[in-house]
This record gives sequence, structure tokens and C-alpha cells, in this order.
Amino acid sequence: MATRYDISNPGLGSQCNNTGFGTQNNNAGSGNQYNAEFINFVAQENGDAKLLADLWVTDPRHDKTRIERRKGGLLRDSYRWILDHEAFVRWQADTQSSLLWIRGDPGKGKTMLICGIIDELPARMPRWQTIYFFCEATDSRLNNATAVLRSLLYLLLRNRPSLSKFIREEHAHAGRRLFEDANGWDVLEETFTKIAQDGGLKDFILIIDALDECRTGLGQLLDVIVRLSSLNVKVIASSRNWLSIEETILDVSDQVCISLELNEKSISAAVNRYICHKVDQLASRKKYDISTRNYIYDHLSSKADDTFLWVALVTDQLGKPGVSERHARIKVEEFPRKLNSLYERMLERTWESNDRDRCKRILAVVSIVYRPVTLLELMSLAELEEFRAKTEILEEIVGECGSLLTVKDGIVYFVHQSAKDFISGHALAEVMPFGIHHEHNLLLSRSLEVMYKTCRRNIYDLQEPRESLDDIRTPVPDPLGPARYACAYWLEHISDGGHLNEQQYSQVYDFLEQHFLHWIEALSPLKSMSGGIASLFKFARAIQASVMSEQKLFIQDALRFIRYFRVAVESWPLEVYSSALVFSPTQSIIRKKFESEIADWIIKKPVVTS
Repeated sequence: MATRYDISNPGLGSQCNNTGFGTQNNNAGSGNQYNAEFINFVAQENGDAKLLADLWVTDPRHDKTRIERRKGGLLRDSYRWILDHEAFVRWQADTQSSLLWIRGDPGKGKTMLICGIIDELPARMPRWQTIYFFCEATDSRLNNATAVLRSLLYLLLRNRPSLSKFIREEHAHAGRRLFEDANGWDVLEETFTKIAQDGGLKDFILIIDALDECRTGLGQLLDVIVRLSSLNVKVIASSRNWLSIEETILDVSDQVCISLELNEKSISAAVNRYICHKVDQLASRKKYDISTRNYIYDHLSSKADDTFLWVALVTDQLGKPGVSERHARIKVEEFPRKLNSLYERMLERTWESNDRDRCKRILAVVSIVYRPVTLLELMSLAELEEFRAKTEILEEIVGECGSLLTVKDGIVYFVHQSAKDFISGHALAEVMPFGIHHEHNLLLSRSLEVMYKTCRRNIYDLQEPRESLDDIRTPVPDPLGPARYACAYWLEHISDGGHLNEQQYSQVYDFLEQHFLHWIEALSPLKSMSGGIASLFKFARAIQASVMSEQKLFIQDALRFIRYFRVAVESWPLEVYSSALVFSPTQSIIRKKFESEIADWIIKKPVVTS
């Protein structure tokens, strides 16, 4: 908000008394009087702060930090070669070369190259600012084109608030829904185009990592990249060697491409420096003598096939507890050369574990969830409740999944997208013997179980019914902790679970009939209201003709209810039990069903026609 000037002189002399909005005539005494119109900077600044909050999907700066930490840190020796590459230098210097495309196979270090470039650009191109996004296929929040543009616009407006003028008015009318309804993509695309045409991006570099991990709207995103490039906006993009991406990008005039496979000498040298770094770490931690250190280095160098990921996976295995110096030489010889062969070997070791069945359940769950889950969520979704008070044991079991998974800050991730691709492709029959639809249906059932146990009225024990979400502090421990994923995504597993039978539809209906309001309340602190509406809409459309009309009408009215009152409940969770119910039509199925939930302090209830 801008500064509000409030200068009051109730007596004699010059006066300038503005205490409100609009034209002011607030002079109470004699003397010279100045009547000026108060400029409402306050509301504009408030609106811009709200705009940033509504744009937020993720902060890519935090994503970069997380990715680097998850990958063991950023080693300058592994990426510095690209900074002196002829194509990079040409792109940097040439005002006509707008698009730089870095392409390569899985495990070649593209993401860490991008992280390094982001770090180096401020010194190499000091008049330019960078905004960036990391696509992650395993996280539904980060694997779609809309999230890319929202996050880029978020960083852009943080860096240059004056550019908010291109979307301020539309946002003032629609709020967060401007970016989340069916027209959200078009609004974002149009906004970026307007800013670019007006010269607002002339000193910005847009960087998008892992285009191939954009699962929804990749074609639209590529079109935006092409359009921005044609407007002389500097763009860096990375991806695997996908023909669909190549066909679009190579159409850009004056684009610059760096193929990692065609820079074998540079990549090989960078991988060898990375091997040296990792082996030195091992030697220090495991107390290798120089002979063992050199043996491990030579063996890794001969088998790495210029693949950073292969080196990272093998050194991770050698660094595990129990792998002593005397075992290291034997163990390093066991690892095959290629990534998929290495994954196969890791999975074989997993099946030899005493926790084989638990590992299978964990791998199945982590393969089909729509975002990385916490250990607490994993316990519920993989039926591992016995470790509720022993998360360190569950983390050990995750570690037995052949190094295909990793745990960082209590969240379970695949070590790399290629590991998930391996499980979903080569190893699908082993990990999910009854098929992927069966696993989605299992996850739906487990989600319902944990929500039955968790969802209740006033889950955070708020003292005031009008307590705003902005004022709510998440309790420790969080009562929603085990059910956070389930509340946000349970209905999505219906969509991917194939045809539901009548009994399964009834299970969903029974939960909503008992806990619909509690679920809506939970979506507010989870900031998942939009996702909940979209999922319920898909479910309503998918209801079969065989489902009883009573159930269909209930679902349809529930959808109307959540759509109509979302704004209030998003900001004040307990309004779902007061204004939302009270101002629903008197004949509403939801109002009738949950009338007993209406807040006690509401004595007179209005009659509302539909």
C-alpha cells in the first residue's frame, strides 16, 4: 500500500487535512486552506500485493535451492564449460539471437547446467535480470504450462512492480480465479505478449528448465517461447531430445542450440571432474587409502558413459553405511554401465530386502501420486501406520528402495525423472502386478480412510468464527498432516483409476454425505480450493447413468455450493458453517443435509430462493 498522508490542523494557519479517500475539504479553522484530492496509492499497493499472492504457485528461487540441495550441491567445475562455449557466447552477445536451447539425454546434467547459468549470468550480463522456472513431471503443481507462466509472471512482477499495470484491472475484478478458471492460460499468455510488445521484457532473460517434464500444455508453452523469441525476448530452455520440441524450436530464426551429445569432449571432462569430486568425498568419509581411491576413480571413469546421474547413483550406493573400504572395490564392479541397467540392478537388490513388500507398496504409491509426499502422508497412503512414531525407520525403508528414491526435508522424491520412467515402464509389472488402475483405486480407498480419521469441524480449533486464513498459524503437530495429500488429490485418483463400480461410487458419496463441509474447510488452509472444485467437477461429469439420481443431485448441489462460496471459505474457513450454509437456497440439498452444522450464534436464518 502507498503512504496515506494524514495531516490535521484544527486551529489557525495553513491547513492540509486529508483523512479519507477522494476529494477532501476537512479544514476546521481559519487561515489558508488547501483542498487536494487524496491519491489512493494505498489501495493500489494492497492490490499489487494481492496480485502476487494470487499468482503464486511456487517460488522458483526456492525450487532452485531445493534442487541443488537434493542433488548434493552445485559444482562449478561441472558446468563452467558451457559459459565459454562458442554458441553460448554468440547467444550472449548477439541481439538477434533470442533463444538458446540446451538439449541432451537423461542424466547429462541439464538442470545443474541451468542452475549454474542462473548463478553466472548476473556477472556476465549485469544489465539483465533473470526469471526462471523448473518443470518437474512428478509434481502436478509444477508440470503444466499454466504454472510456468504464472511463476514467471510472479518473479517478473516482484522484480518490476510497475509491470502490474498490464493485469491489475482484470485481477481487481476476478482475483485468483483469473488464473485458475478455464481461461487462465489465455489471460497469462496475453499478459506476457502485451508486456513483451511494450518492451517490458527487454532487459529480462526467461529460463525454463526441462520442457519435456511439462506434461500439460507443452505445445502452448512452446508457442509462447516462439512468440516471445520473435519479439527479441532472451530465452533459455532445456529439454531432452524430443522430436516434438525440436520441430517447434528449430523453426525459430536465429535460435542457438547446444547439444550435449555433440559436445562429448566437454561433457566427458566435466563428468570426470564430477567423479573426482565425488570420489574425494567418499575417500574422506570412508577413509580410503590412495590405492582404493584411485581404483574407484578409474572404475567410475571407465563406466560412467558421460552421465552425471550414473556417477551420483553409484557413489550414493558406495557411501551407504556398511560399505567399508574393503567392500568398495568389489561393489563398484557390480554396477552396470547404462542407467536402465543400473536401475534394474538396484531393483533386484530391493527385492532381496526383508522389507520387499513394503518397498513395493512405497514404489507403487510414489509412482502414481500427483506431487511428492511427506513421510507422514506416505504412512497413510502405503498402509505403513505402524511407523507413525518411528519416521526414522520408515526413512530407512525408503532408502532400501534401491536408491531409486531419496528423502529430503521429510519429503520423498524419485532421484530423477528417468527413475520414475523406469518404474512406470520397464518395471511396471513388478511394482504394480495388478496394474496401474488398481493402484489408483487402492490410493482412493486409503485416502478415504485417512480423511475419515482426520476431517472434522474446526480442525485447527480456531477461537473466532471470523478468523482469517492470513492469521491462522498451522498447529504443531499439524492435525491435517497425514491427510494433506488425500484431501487435495483423492478425487483425482478416481479419474485415473478407470471405471468405478457402483459400490465405489457409494463409498465416495458416503464420505461426502458425512464430511463434505469438513473437507471444504480443510481445503482452505491447504490452499487447494481450486483443485478441489476442478476434481469435483470431473467427478460429477464422470458419474455413470447407473448411479442413483439422489447421489447425482447431491454431487451437483455440492459443486454449486463450493463454487458459489469459495471466496468466503478460502479466506475464512469457518464461514462454511455460517454464511455459506445460511445464504444457500432454502431448498438446497447441502443446506438441508447439514443444517445442524449451522453456527449456534445464528438465530434467525433467512429464507433464500434459488
